Amino acid sequence: AIAAKYINTPDTQLYRKTQVLYGIDLAKAAIVKKRQVVIVEGYTDVMACHLAGVDTAIATCGTAFGAEHAKIVRRLIADDSLGAIQLIGPLKVEGQALSSRIVFTFDGDAAGQKAALHAFGLDSAFLSQTFVAVADDNLDPCDLRIERGNEAVRSLIERAKPLYDFVIDAAIGRFDTTFSTGQMGAVKAVAPLIAQIRDRSLHDLYTRKAARRVGVDLDVLQREVANERRRLNVRDEDAYASKRRYGAAGAVSREPRGESGRNPYANPAVRKALERRDANEQTYYRIDDAVFICEQQFMATLIQVPRAIDRGWFGQLTLSNFMTPVFRSLFQAIAAAGGLPSDDTPQGLWMHNLTKAGGPLLEPVINELAVMPLPLPAPEHGDDGAEGPAPAGGVGGGGAAAVQLRPATPAERQYASELLARLLDMGFMRRIGAAKRKMAMLPDGEEKIALLGQITQMETARKDLQAQVYGNNVG
Repeated sequence: AIAAKYINTPDTQLYRKTQVLYGIDLAKAAIVKKRQVVIVEGYTDVMACHLAGVDTAIATCGTAFGAEHAKIVRRLIADDSLGAIQLIGPLKVEGQALSSRIVFTFDGDAAGQKAALHAFGLDSAFLSQTFVAVADDNLDPCDLRIERGNEAVRSLIERAKPLYDFVIDAAIGRFDTTFSTGQMGAVKAVAPLIAQIRDRSLHDLYTRKAARRVGVDLDVLQREVANERRRLNVRDEDAYASKRRYGAAGAVSREPRGESGRNPYANPAVRKALERRDANEQTYYRIDDAVFICEQQFMATLIQVPRAIDRGWFGQLTLSNFMTPVFRSLFQAIAAAGGLPSDDTPQGLWMHNLTKAGGPLLEPVINELAVMPLPLPAPEHGDDGAEGPAPAGGVGGGGAAAVQLRPATPAERQYASELLARLLDMGFMRRIGAAKRKMAMLPDGEEKIALLGQITQMETARKDLQAQVYGNNVG
């Protein structure tokens, strides 16, 4: 019997293949910086790509790339329609030779074409920047590197073809269009594919391109596409429309530009805009206010860089410091997992403990927070050890359990301290407000005087806390 190349394990409560991307722990920083990602089919292909210099390569784990994987990828490449910086087109990226893109490497055989067709189920904004790379002789990246070297792998990615063109050309290429019957066969084959392009502008563009390629009048193909569109009940989209804007300045960039030599993330207005983007981008809770944003950013920082959290201040937090139900539950789960992990805790064990304590209801929340970009510069490779965590479902994938929790950067420690101070400060404000309301209902006497003393102590503690974080220039 022939041994399987990979042993495809089933899903479990802790391991969900639809939420795991192999190699994302190594590729995360490069993906964020370049706004590019290369999705290959196997583990050895990921290794080959990274050895060849393609440091944005990742792979699925025993399942086809789907909508859950797309959510993880689009957060990292800043495909953010809610923040009005949707990456469609694709767009040029400053300092990079290639534009923003998602590149799939498929075999050129029938199975590879089937995999490309499967990607058509994703939304227009994602597909409009999706490319396909197929090597000559249908070699996968690993075999290509073995036979032809690193440059061949890099060239394969650079020569990638837009997904729409790849699938449509493959469908037309099955027919001999020098004959009328072949032309009609190509029209019938390609019409359902073009009909699935939900963006109206792209739909019209590819109808015209395909008609020229097949050699038929435009109205012939338009009629067939329209019939298929009605049959499939395809809704129109505008993948290029900006869904939402914040501020008079227009779009908010994930990598905001500042004056030369300055850190743009130090700009409080830019940081607020990036925090608001994260609050709107998540899918597990629909609210947009300062309390939610603070709690969300704190939980994301705690999950991704627990070593940035001050243990003494963290010990002062109680359930009453959190108002958002999902974060109250997550705080309880963190307590059940043992609180802050020790510095020598493996990254995989930390994520495993969190997911186990949170259970299936909190797992998607932990997954989103684990890959949510923080409004801080990404640490450079080698500066502080490992990159940020993979999604929580990835425990046991890609050797994550062997990676220690990385030290926090100074910027991460400062940001975590600011978030902690805000949480504690809001707790003080709630308790002070409650005490003042109670005091207003009391008659003059010892109880009222005692309550006034408690209020004075809390206000003093609040100012001391602010002074520790922000210095003495606080109100």
